[in-house]
Amino acid sequence: MVNNNESIMDWNKLISTSRYDFNPLSENEKMHDSSPFLLDIDRITFSNFFRTLQDKTQVHPLNKEARVRSRLTHSIEVASVGRSLGMGVGDHIIKNNPKLQERDITKMDFGYIIQGACLAHDIGNPPFGHQGEETIKAWVMDHLNKDQKSRSEISDTQKADLLHFDGNAHGFRILNNLGMYKNYGGFRLTYATLGTFVKYPRLSSYVRPEDESNICSKKIGIFQTEREVFEDIAQTTGLIKAHDTGLWVRHPLVYLTEAADDICYSIADLEDGVTINVVDFDNVEALLLPLSVDITKYDNITAQVEVIKSSPWYQEKDQEEKLGFLRSKAIHNMVSRTIKKFIDHENEILAGTFQGDLLKGTEYEVYLTACKNYARDYIFHARMGGGRYIEIATFGIIGEILNLVCTAIIDREENEVPIPKNEAVLRTLIKSPDKKGINRYEIIMETLDFVSTLSDHTALAIYKQVQGVTF
Repeated sequence: MVNNNESIMDWNKLISTSRYDFNPLSENEKMHDSSPFLLDIDRITFSNFFRTLQDKTQVHPLNKEARVRSRLTHSIEVASVGRSLGMGVGDHIIKNNPKLQERDITKMDFGYIIQGACLAHDIGNPPFGHQGEETIKAWVMDHLNKDQKSRSEISDTQKADLLHFDGNAHGFRILNNLGMYKNYGGFRLTYATLGTFVKYPRLSSYVRPEDESNICSKKIGIFQTEREVFEDIAQTTGLIKAHDTGLWVRHPLVYLTEAADDICYSIADLEDGVTINVVDFDNVEALLLPLSVDITKYDNITAQVEVIKSSPWYQEKDQEEKLGFLRSKAIHNMVSRTIKKFIDHENEILAGTFQGDLLKGTEYEVYLTACKNYARDYIFHARMGGGRYIEIATFGIIGEILNLVCTAIIDREENEVPIPKNEAVLRTLIKSPDKKGINRYEIIMETLDFVSTLSDHTALAIYKQVQGVTF
């Protein structure tokens, strides 16, 4: 059942400075002199969850090459592109919205909102990237199959949360439950930033039809533990509810967060591939050159590519300088076209009827798709340094830690005194020896919270230590 009470979203509500406030702990939150969205950026940037991204896999696990991107450097780059997108779109929106002008909202505020969401967009990813997500889902399935009490006590919607574990949903959990004011609103970011963070505004209670193509429901983006938080955000910002069982349309600025991520990884993956000698520079150069041509100035991209390649100023550059030039130009061009696409489709986006991504249908789409396909075929499937073996080992590393931690937490909650091994795990490893009175769903969530916030090397070190391989 679709709720059509709201036919179009309102920018004045969407750019909300409200914060989720379980229990006001300090009046200082209301005394920030600069943009409230800058405070969001500060809270994310200085958090340990964000710092941990420096040792989390982007593409190449446990890579020792300093120039190769981690989740941290990727997030910083995405945030830079996202800020530019926000400022470009914000300039247009504010000119046409007197209410935002009355509130002194500027194009910089739009930039800050998207910058904050982009900084946090990977904050919920477990160690070893997407392979870590797959390992967690496989472990949950195995645990539910083996543990009758968990099967009987955990509801179907809660099981869906666990079986479809995703870094996006866990990131929203970190921002609202685990970080900073733990159990009192987490980071307490503005609703505008939180709304812009949620790529998939869907609860597990919404069952996605097999033939559905709606991007908003592609994955579960909010766990049941954060349901009330998101419902309050949706109500305050005026997000359109697409289905009564737990599906909304995206906050409009999500499309810009997504575009920033798309632009960065499409180019950066190729650059990193050259850096670690997985692919040849000449092939990557041929892929990036068309993206470096400004189609607003030149009709014939192929001809202009030859002009660039034959120019003395380009030929004088070394390989690294050429990569830097091509990256810079390609990002600039795609940012410009993305802003134009958003403005052209603003009404559809506000009505919740826009589908797809902002780069689709632009003049650069075919070239960007070629970059993604090349990265998939020649970089992701041909990792160096034993990367494929690390992916296989991920199941053992993360699986062992999940078993160890979950067993200890169950022992803590259900027995008077945990056995010595579990006591040691509770006190030394997860540092949570006291009973909390939580149920099986919450036990597994606490387990996933611990494991998902580990860095790659920390997870590997714990695994080696508990196996007695090293101390």
